[in-house]
Amino acid sequence: MKNKDWLEHSNVYRQQHQTFYRWILYPIMIFFLFAGLFLAFAKHEIVVRAQGQITPLSTEKIQVPIEAEMKENRLQENLTVKSGESLVIFNTKELTNEKAQLETEIENFVKQKEAAQLFLDSLAEERNLFKVEDVFGYSNQLKSFFAEKEASESLSKQMLAANQKEQETYQKNMDQHSQEISIRKNEQSEWEKVRVAWKDQKTIRNVSEAIKAKYQVWQMELKNGSEDKKEQIQTTTLTVIDEQISQLKKEIEQLQMEQETLVKPVTPEDEINSQRERLAQSKEEILAKTKQKILELDESEKKKKVLLENINEQIDLGTVRAKKDGILHLNDAVKEQTFLPKGTLLAEIYPPFKDDEIPFTARIPANEMTHIKTGMLVHFKLDRKAVATTLDGEITEIPETSTTTEEGIFYLIKGRLKSNKKIVDRYGLTGELSLIIGKNTYWEQIKKFLLNQE
Repeated sequence: MKNKDWLEHSNVYRQQHQTFYRWILYPIMIFFLFAGLFLAFAKHEIVVRAQGQITPLSTEKIQVPIEAEMKENRLQENLTVKSGESLVIFNTKELTNEKAQLETEIENFVKQKEAAQLFLDSLAEERNLFKVEDVFGYSNQLKSFFAEKEASESLSKQMLAANQKEQETYQKNMDQHSQEISIRKNEQSEWEKVRVAWKDQKTIRNVSEAIKAKYQVWQMELKNGSEDKKEQIQTTTLTVIDEQISQLKKEIEQLQMEQETLVKPVTPEDEINSQRERLAQSKEEILAKTKQKILELDESEKKKKVLLENINEQIDLGTVRAKKDGILHLNDAVKEQTFLPKGTLLAEIYPPFKDDEIPFTARIPANEMTHIKTGMLVHFKLDRKAVATTLDGEITEIPETSTTTEEGIFYLIKGRLKSNKKIVDRYGLTGELSLIIGKNTYWEQIKKFLLNQE
């Protein structure tokens, strides 16, 4: 009976022991096994958290392009615009007037250059190529030059004609005096022959008939005279002959002196050449001045054309058009104002949301930027009172320089989130941004915690 009780007691113990292993120990061992495997192999994300905002990565700024009053303003908050659409029209009346004035000045420069070039061509061809008088005075200047040249040539002809007459008169006088001197010298020579013949009482030859007749008369008087008078007649006649010779010598000397006093007229060639040189020098000066004037006109025309291009650009800028499709966001500081300084921001065109991409920006403290790189994955949890929405994305841009504010030093990073516009339909929404800088097992995390490691 006792053995039976012991056996029953032993069976109960065995059954309870089997129940303990089956329902308590084995599950605990399995739990620790799975827990160990989880801690050893399961990983969790290491993140840097920051505040993010749904903002466009780039916007098209609409600024005041010119110093002018706004004539028409079509800017409206959240207005959807298309590329090329007119947004703001400025009053460009003053610019239009200035453009007309510049065009007139440029046209005058062109006409003046044409007149100056025609003036140069006329001087080169020595004829008036102007069909009508120009308003710049080049045709009158050309007429004046040609008149001066004609007057110079006429004066030269007159001088040459007068000089020719003077030369003829001079030569005539010279010839007359030479002829008279020659006659008297011949006559003197004859009388000297007469003297020799009379002194020797010889027959005279090779003298003029008049002298020969006188000689014969003297011979007759000497022949017919008494003996006592012959010597006196001979002496008296010799004296007459000497006086005649002396008179002829005086006349010859007088004629020679008169001939020496005759001055040969100076040829006007030097003066004519001097006038021609002065005229040629005047022509060269006119050519040089006119060519320099053309260069100055070219330079002035170029400057005016640059100003005209600038004016045309400003007139074109007078109508501000949207450069791309998007949504307008106005600058509240300049609303209701019609005259603003050039460069003032009027509005920005935000790009429309893409179906599968949402841009964001976030400020990251400088001490958290060590492990952050472009292409890094992020989670963006939108701030909503209802069900929280988390979007995944990546970093696309990290600036090279930081920004210092009163709150500290930050880097403004940019990125893209993958979603559709049904979830996010406006810019400016904020949320918590988690930047995944790495992954770690839970066991490694526990070790770092126990060992107090960062």
